[in-house]
Amino acid sequence: MQPTRERLQALKLNPVCHRVQLTELVREELAELAPLAMEKGEELVLEDNEDCWVETEPIALAIALQHLVTNALNFSPPGSEVKVVIGTHCLSVQDQGRALKKPK
Repeated sequence: MQPTRERLQALKLNPVCHRVQLTELVREELAELAPLAMEKGEELVLEDNEDCWVETEPIALAIALQHLVTNALNFSPPGSEVKVVIGTHCLSVQDQGRALKKPK
C-alpha cells in the first residue's frame, strides 16, 4: 500500500466517492495494522454488520480509520483489546486506553 502522503496527494487530484462495502474496507485496514497490534501485545476485534454500505471516498475513509486504530493501539495497555464496531448508522473505535482530561 502507498504511504499516507502519496494517497492523500492522489486524493487531492482526483477525489471519487462511490458505494463501498464498509466491512470489507475495515477488514483490509485491520489486517494492515495487525503487525502493530501483535508487536504491542494487543488484540484487534471487528464487530460488524455485513450489510453496511456507505457512499464515501474510500482512500480518505481508510486513512481516517488507520489513524483512529493506530491511536487506540498506541495508547491502550498491553494485553488489551481495540474494537472496531460497525453499526447500522455508525463506525466506532473502542479501546481501553486512558481518556484525555477535559481542559479546565
